[in-house]
Amino acid sequence: MIKIEIKTWDRDKAWTDWSGQAKRQFVNRMRELSNVDNTEIKRLARKVFEKEKMEFTLDRISQPEKADSIRHLLESLGAIVEIKKGP
Repeated sequence: MIKIEIKTWDRDKAWTDWSGQAKRQFVNRMRELSNVDNTEIKRLARKVFEKEKMEFTLDRISQPEKADSIRHLLESLGAIVEIKKGP
């Protein structure tokens, strides 16, 4: 299990914006990497759009490297992200 924490947002570090493609990629990766239901995924996507600090779990993976795709997407939007290996 991997935990991703969005510590803050820095618009100066973003190189893309929250387009339909970015939202689709986030939703698809969350479906692939976690057991979260669609309602919760939409709630998380809304928080990303609103640039909120948050933490969520990717419970289908156990190695931090497997979270690189979603980390990269979040960082492209300006998120300052920390990945933690959970119990």
